[in-house]
Amino acid sequence: LPTFNRSFAFHYQFLKKNIPLKKEELDRKIKTIPAGVDTKIFKPAKSKPEELKILMIARMVPYKRYYDFIEALSELKKRKISFTASIRGDGPIEKKIRKLVKEKELEGKVKFLPKVPHNKMPNLMREHNVLVLPSYNEAIGMVVPEAMACGLATIVSDTCGATTYIDDGKNGMIFETFNTQQLADKIEKLSDKKLREKIGLQAVQTIRKKFDIRITTKQLEKQIIECL
Repeated sequence: LPTFNRSFAFHYQFLKKNIPLKKEELDRKIKTIPAGVDTKIFKPAKSKPEELKILMIARMVPYKRYYDFIEALSELKKRKISFTASIRGDGPIEKKIRKLVKEKELEGKVKFLPKVPHNKMPNLMREHNVLVLPSYNEAIGMVVPEAMACGLATIVSDTCGATTYIDDGKNGMIFETFNTQQLADKIEKLSDKKLREKIGLQAVQTIRKKFDIRITTKQLEKQIIECL
């Protein structure tokens, strides 16, 4: 690998960290090109829900850390924070997640949504104002930039590749993976309607200016030409 003399185009800064090269070689040989979002499809709602409505969209597998999400919601309930949460996903641990929701007495707060086709996903996102992705070591999590394009305030773990899109505290929030108290703290901050709307607006502007699919496609085309 150290002997290559052409650029590699990687989608995520997250992956760049795992290439066994010195920083000078990384900066010279590897170009980071984030995955883009079609902002003509993923766009904000004309009006946002008044109440705190949290969404998690992910396969129900261990590394997605649904357990951490439910624990954080349980903590919010203890703090008497008003919220509702929606879960869209299926997979091998679904029964365990449903059981945990029941054990934490969150049935009145959390609902499990049926499968949604991808072309209906923007509508689902626009029905909420916060998206959480607590995954452990996820390459990206495209639901994050898509939700940002829809004007949602997003919260992601620090081992998720989607941190590429987030300037912590400005257009989204980042928390320490596995730290459910910190995740609850971040969500609680977004119970402030003005703050979450401000972050949501910044998120839309970020995606449109830097990560629209038409912009990232041109970047990739340029990199391919340079490699020829």
